[in-house]
Amino acid sequence: MFFYVNTGTINEPVILRVEVPEWVTQQPDKLSIIHSSIVEQSSFGNGYPYVLMRSHELAVVTWEEKQYLDQMISNSMHKNQIYTEISKKAFGKTLTNSAKRRHRR
Repeated sequence: MFFYVNTGTINEPVILRVEVPEWVTQQPDKLSIIHSSIVEQSSFGNGYPYVLMRSHELAVVTWEEKQYLDQMISNSMHKNQIYTEISKKAFGKTLTNSAKRRHRR
């Protein structure tokens, strides 16, 4: 479940999509706390929640760590006989090698 919130102004909107577990939507008091916290944090972060900006600065997962984690998940799924197939979106990304790139001018 998700909702949108404008953390900017009418003239300069900053629209954020906020995803929450479904059970949170069943508890208006908790949803209200999440909403107000995001609005308050965004006042410190120029329209983006300050705590999220800091977490992005501090949390770094290397390519090797990602590969290791992916392998651990894959091994565990195989061990528990859980089989999946790659989504069409993910498959398309492998065809186009669309890892995030920097555009040069």
